[in-house]
Formats: sequence, structure tokens, C-alpha cells
Amino acid sequence: MKRSTKEIHARRQQIKQLVAAHSISLTELSEQLNISEMTARRDCAVLEKMGIISRHKGILSILNPTSNEHNLSINSIEDILAAEAAKYVKDNTVLFINSSKTAIKTVNYLTAQNVTVVTNNLNVLHEKLPTSTNLILSGGRYYPSTKMMAGDLAFNSFNGFHADYAIIGCDGITPNDGVTTSKIEGARINRVIVNHSKKVILVTSYAKIGNVSNLKIADPEDIDIMITDTFVDKQQITQLQNKGIQVSQLCV
Repeated sequence: MKRSTKEIHARRQQIKQLVAAHSISLTELSEQLNISEMTARRDCAVLEKMGIISRHKGILSILNPTSNEHNLSINSIEDILAAEAAKYVKDNTVLFINSSKTAIKTVNYLTAQNVTVVTNNLNVLHEKLPTSTNLILSGGRYYPSTKMMAGDLAFNSFNGFHADYAIIGCDGITPNDGVTTSKIEGARINRVIVNHSKKVILVTSYAKIGNVSNLKIADPEDIDIMITDTFVDKQQITQLQNKGIQVSQLCV
């Protein structure tokens, strides 16, 4: 059975709190949490990659503890995947984000300047956008259960743009069936997002890889980069890579 992601993220939250209290060595950290140094090292590597802690000569320290970024919860895999996706976005670009709860978290981790974010995802209003980010909401009919906007107005908003990047989530992806969603009202929006973006980045946990949902939104060849975790079946990864997808697997 795969290790519980809740357990892993709870442990990393403990690490963050200990390091925020005072600088600490890897050995001391593993002793205080009663975990192996290998586990501590792997967890700290993830937190370092997210820009939350730093390691220097074996000593762990918190980075800029007063910044908004480090006040964010890291209790979910979504934050780790989103933080990685944000690294691909460059200055002075246009970024599409779909209704995915994972994809929208990307805005919290943007370091690029003057990025224009176009989205139909009203969850964005609860995230912490960098001050240089320009936000454009698509408009359209609002669906409270998913915090999504859809319909002709939303479609036309995306159809009027050409983006440098799209960061999207999904309900399923397979080498044969492509990327799929269960949201009928959002499928058309997702297709125009994919078709009007130079680079498409898919963020998804292992649980959705190998699944097929109701409506197709993209072929495997439409996806440039897939960011996921290390729980994914290796055969699935190989088959998706053979379709031309660059796969980035993160320890979560």
C-alpha cells in the first residue's frame, strides 16, 4: 500500500515549524521527529525545492520567514506540483489556467515578473498573487460547486488570446485516450486553452494517470510537460514519454 500523502505532508509541516523555530542539523531533525536521516533528507530536499528552507553545510534554515510564500500551507500534494509548474513561467508572458484546484495554486509560487494570468477559476481570488501579476477573469456562467466560469463568454475570452503557457489539471490521462475531464460545461473551455497555448503543462497526481473520464480535452501529443509524483506506474510513464511528453516526477 502506498504511504499516506497526509502523513507525509504532516511530517513536512513539522519540519517547517522546527526549522522556523531555529536552525537545526539534519541529524538533530531526524532524532526529534524519530525518522531516518534518509527520510529527513528527502523531505528537506522537497521543501528546499519549494523555496521554503535552505541547507548549508548540513544546517537547515528557514528562508524569508515573513514572506507570504512561507505562510502557505504545504499540507497537500497540490502545492508541491504547483510550485514546480510555476518555475516554467518566464517574465512578460501570458498564462492560461483552467478550473483545476491544483493548477490555480501555481499563482502562489510565480517568481516571474509581469505575468498576465487568464483564468475561469474563481479559486484564484483566495490565492496570493505576486504584486506584478495581471489577473484577467474570463467571465461567463458561474458554477458554485466547482468555482468555475463557463459558457460562450468564457470561451470567447480565451479564444481571443494566445498564451505562452497553459497550466491545467484533469480527471484522467492515458496514452491512448489522452487527457479527459468529467466536467461537461468545462470541456470546451479546456480545449481552447490547450489549442491557444504554445506550451501546455499538466499537473496531476498518480491517482488520475491511467484513468479515463467522460470528455476528451487534449491528445497526449498536445501536452508538453506533465508534473506528477513518484507513485505513478512506471509503464504508464514510459508510454506517455513515448508520446512526446516530458515527465517530471516529484517526491511528495
